[in-house]
Amino acid sequence: MVYSLSYIGEIKEPNSYSNSLYLQSIFFVIITVILVFPTIILLLKKSQDRDNIIDIINQYDEDWSMSYHENILWNDNQSHKHYEKDPTTLLTEIGTSSIKDFDQKTIETIIKGFQNLIDQTIENTTDNVGNIQPKTLYLEFNTLITNLFNSALKEKNERILIDCIRARFKLEKTVIKNSGQFKIVDHRNKYHGWAYNFDTSSFFDKAIRNREDEVCSRIIDAQEISSPNL
Repeated sequence: MVYSLSYIGEIKEPNSYSNSLYLQSIFFVIITVILVFPTIILLLKKSQDRDNIIDIINQYDEDWSMSYHENILWNDNQSHKHYEKDPTTLLTEIGTSSIKDFDQKTIETIIKGFQNLIDQTIENTTDNVGNIQPKTLYLEFNTLITNLFNSALKEKNERILIDCIRARFKLEKTVIKNSGQFKIVDHRNKYHGWAYNFDTSSFFDKAIRNREDEVCSRIIDAQEISSPNL
């Protein structure tokens, strides 16, 4: 197209060749638009397909754990190699796109899929020593929930904000019921719920500053329910 316009601009009078070149350029541009845009939309929908989301979640395995240790803990200069295929990063990107589109189903699939993975890991920990540890999944899921909460807050998506509050509360209940496997304790081997209290305080502060009254109410309700256990 650029070549065609350049050529036509240089000639003084149009001829059959310039007319033909111009028409061909328009034709190829139209074909490109028709083919490329549906493909992009299809790829986006495919990335948000339930099975593909579950596949991403299942990438939390021994290979992911080794990549984390090699590129994050042992070699800060190569951290980008880990995050290029990091499931939390991919799920955050998919979740952010879904939040903008108010796609509740995709967010529910991400949250439920991660919760199922944690439950399965808890069940398999005693049988398979090499599995990724529940505490690692706890930290990753906590990061994901925080990322989704911040995105939903930016888009003023109240439903997903509440979903994030519920997911964070359910995650901590799972920790309390399986404290021996998560090992989120102090030097005296006691659980205090510090991470949960910090997260909910942060959520409440952000929600109240953005005038999300219903979200603030849900956070308070969750704190009242959980206070005897924490």
